[in-house]
Amino acid sequence: MSSLLEHFKSVSGDNITDDESVNTTSIEENIHLNRPFSEDEVRFCLRNLKCKKACGGDQILNEFLKAAENKMLPIFTKLFNVILTLGIVPSE
Repeated sequence: MSSLLEHFKSVSGDNITDDESVNTTSIEENIHLNRPFSEDEVRFCLRNLKCKKACGGDQILNEFLKAAENKMLPIFTKLFNVILTLGIVPSE
């Protein structure tokens, strides 16, 4: 936390003096962030993906994700909720 604080002090020119001045609300305290993803939220995100963009390291095009929405929506939602619950993002 201190290196992050030092970084923001240096780039912002702000007179932050200690960690006390940084809002450190934990995830446990924020019910909104802890609730599971709904299929409606995942559907919204899928539909708002930009097309004709280069794929990432996973080599999956946004067009594929959008085209697979009808069949894959429950699976995507389950995957995101498992990641949220476990706190582990797959590396591959």
